[in-house]
Amino acid sequence: PTDSEKTILDGCFLLFERFYKGAPIRKVGVSLGNLVNKNSVQLSLFDKLEDLELEDEKNKIIDEIKKQFGKNSLVKASALLEDSTIKERNKKIGGHSA
Repeated sequence: PTDSEKTILDGCFLLFERFYKGAPIRKVGVSLGNLVNKNSVQLSLFDKLEDLELEDEKNKIIDEIKKQFGKNSLVKASALLEDSTIKERNKKIGGHSA
């Protein structure tokens, strides 16, 4: 189990690289299930607890900033591109018009 955005994105990119065959893509979707409360951390042989704690603290700070100032207060740089719809979708319920 993980609540790490980086771990989830790394898994998505791994799957994409494994199955993408070069055809045009219209849409890619990812869903997460069997969510549980975070009660413990499972380390691998290569993980450092300090790095995981630092990432966890960073994510908590980002969540607090977004909670206080709105979802568009912190976005990835790609959200600022002209074709990006991220900032507009953040204003909607579940990313869709209500």
